[in-house]
Amino acid sequence: MFCKIKLQKEVEDLETNIHYLNQKLKDAETQHQRLLITRSNLEKDLQLKVNSLFIDREKCLGLRKSCPITSFVKH
Repeated sequence: MFCKIKLQKEVEDLETNIHYLNQKLKDAETQHQRLLITRSNLEKDLQLKVNSLFIDREKCLGLRKSCPITSFVKH
């Protein structure tokens, strides 16, 4: 009888631990999805900034050099 009670307690403990670990897994998967979304957003933001720098460097820099702002400023 004692062995049966001990085994039942062990089964209950295992079920509790399985439930706890499944919840932790679900939480980790949710956090992983959030991190993937954040990474995607950061990559998009970085690409926009890279494109902006390219436009500034390749398209606008020549215009700024040929028409410096100091020519418009009166002292």
